[in-house]
Formats: sequence, C-alpha cells, structure tokens
Amino acid sequence: MEETVDTRPAITPEEFTELRTLQAQQTFLQAQGYQVYNFIANLDAQYAEVQQNYEARVAQAKEQLVTLETELSNLNEGFRARFQEIVTAYGFENVDSVSIADTEPHFISPVDLSAPEAAVEG
Repeated sequence: MEETVDTRPAITPEEFTELRTLQAQQTFLQAQGYQVYNFIANLDAQYAEVQQNYEARVAQAKEQLVTLETELSNLNEGFRARFQEIVTAYGFENVDSVSIADTEPHFISPVDLSAPEAAVEG
C-alpha cells in the first residue's frame, strides 16, 4: 500500500474542538432566537385577537348604552307627560313645581322655588 502525503495545512485538535464548540453555541443561540421570535409572533396574534374582542365589546356596550339612553329618555318623557296630566287634573296647571307626599293620603302641594327651605328643628 502506498502512503500519501498531504501538504495542506491542518489545525490542531484543540482548535477544531474550539470551533465546533463555537458553532454549537451559535446553533443553540439561533434556535433560541427562533423560539423568541415565534413567542413574539404568537403574542402579537393574541394581542390582535384581544384587541379585536375589546373593540367589539366596547362597540356592543356603546350600542347598549344608546339603547338604554333612548329608553330612559322615552320613560322620562312619558313620566313628565303623565305627571303633568295627573297634577293638572287636581288644579295645578300653572304651578312651576309640586310636591307629592310619599305616605297616604298622597297630598299634592305647590313648592315655591324662590323661597329657601326652612330649617327643620328637632
């Protein structure tokens, strides 16, 4: 058998081990970077979904608020009309404000808004 002599330069086993170690660290860090990138991408997707859900819930709440405000306005108008109808039937059509007693009999009394209320002594 013939022996061949290679004249190319060769690195030492220690240098080879050092380069392989550095290469392994590089591969490991690249893998970690990929994992972090995926983690961030997943967070972005989750954030977008949460934001969409939030915006949808805010829109729904605003719609509900408009509905409630409309119902309240209608109820207030109905209350004022019925209140005026009732107190007018008892002769209070030209009075700015009236008071109705909470206990029976439910007396209706005019309220003078220009006079300060008298202090109640006890």
